[in-house]
Amino acid sequence: MRLRDYQRAIFEDVMSGSTHDIVQLETGAGKTPIEAALAEANDTCILVAHRNILIAQISEKLAAFGLDHDTVSSEFTRRRCIVAHRVHRKSYIVRGNTTRLVASIDSLTSHARRGLLTVDRSRQWTIIVDEAHHVVPGNKWGQLLDIFPFARIIGFTATPARNDGESLHVDNRGAFERLVQAPSLRDDGVRELIRRGHLSDFVVYAPRGTTERNDLAACPIATYLQLSIGRRAVMMCPSIKNAEEFADEFRAANVSAACISSAMSATSVARIVDAFSRGEIEVLCNVDMVGEGFDVPGIETMILARRTSSFVAYRQWIGRALRPCEGKSRATVIDLVGNVELHGMPDEPVEWDLLDPPSGVGLLQCSPCSECFAYYRLNLRNCPHCGAENALLTRNPVGGHYVNLRRLDMGLVEKGRLAIETSAAERRLEREVVFPYFGDNSSDLIGRTVDKIRRWFIASLATDGVEPRILNEFLRSSAAKDRSFWASKFTVEDVNSSSTRKQKRVLMAWQRSH
Repeated sequence: MRLRDYQRAIFEDVMSGSTHDIVQLETGAGKTPIEAALAEANDTCILVAHRNILIAQISEKLAAFGLDHDTVSSEFTRRRCIVAHRVHRKSYIVRGNTTRLVASIDSLTSHARRGLLTVDRSRQWTIIVDEAHHVVPGNKWGQLLDIFPFARIIGFTATPARNDGESLHVDNRGAFERLVQAPSLRDDGVRELIRRGHLSDFVVYAPRGTTERNDLAACPIATYLQLSIGRRAVMMCPSIKNAEEFADEFRAANVSAACISSAMSATSVARIVDAFSRGEIEVLCNVDMVGEGFDVPGIETMILARRTSSFVAYRQWIGRALRPCEGKSRATVIDLVGNVELHGMPDEPVEWDLLDPPSGVGLLQCSPCSECFAYYRLNLRNCPHCGAENALLTRNPVGGHYVNLRRLDMGLVEKGRLAIETSAAERRLEREVVFPYFGDNSSDLIGRTVDKIRRWFIASLATDGVEPRILNEFLRSSAAKDRSFWASKFTVEDVNSSSTRKQKRVLMAWQRSH
């Protein structure tokens, strides 16, 4: 498997160092191939994920590299890995392999605690951690360095900060010493990946009824049927009870739906996820099961029915829908609870800093359309999705939609308003002559005479069919303001002439000189 240029840059950067590194790469951009390449390049390696559902995904990528390995997991998870290898026409699971392993964090710590981990822990292991924003000394992830005291930890995540926004740096009680990013993706990663076709473009809707409260004010089922019917959707729910109820309501509306939660067995979850992957289930309702590492490119819609104050969690959720797949023109995000207003658009540039991680975006540069509720740039005159006029730019009331004006980039709004006013002024100059103020209209006899000649000059040419645009262009030139220009070209007697030949010669001479 060949690495893309940015994947190769990250791989080489990590391989050149010896510190505990955390790699930032957007969800869907391909972290697992880099992890597999690192597993191939290191003699002793363990790849660790936080859920059994992700183990098969990692194992399959190792198989794509042709790498033999074993798992530290339940037998059920090991069998799922073997099934995932079928696409490569053989199984790369080698029982008893003690140099290359794929493990869930719970199985790894459990095996170590019970003395069942049969590997040499004194060796210099490379431990690759998926969704590494969970790694904090003191929790189960932090036990990795206790179990493998000579290991090097390399973490991967789209969001290198804890879910509570705290730093993952060793100087702030974290586990990592260095942040690694691809140089080509550091400044505007999501938009660049969309441009390259590695991520899907998107549209975000905030249906009427979205409020600043933490409840649901818009109907998820009706909104799905209106905006995304027939497309595979994942719904983020606030509780297991909510997820079960929403799944029931979708089914009552003849939409195939199911719910997965931590209260279900691994077998049941795997069965439902497989059915969703095959397209047999259209809407998958969940609570904290699909937010991280869930690799199903077929997700076309993300329904946010749960509000989160965590910028990290929000970016992880949105990333599930941005994976491209065949036949998918763009992803749809339906935000029912105001998460986008709180955290910004999915492609907002983020300056990741390991010591001082961002907690969100600053001023918002997009707002929802008052007609179709799709988010778009504040300075656009019309909604690009439905053509409705931007109420913010025209100073009209936004209407029933909740918009926090304090968070909007009003500088961008004012630029848009100025552009509209400028455009209106330009359109007026196209259809009528508009005299500017010259300051000499009545100040003295010469000024009044110049103004009389100037107005006669313009009026006679306009009557003769000269376009207003040309006359307005002349009126805004330095010549039109210059008394000596008029004194050298015309006399008071010219004003009484009915001919326009002299005026036309003067105008044509001015045009040639400009």
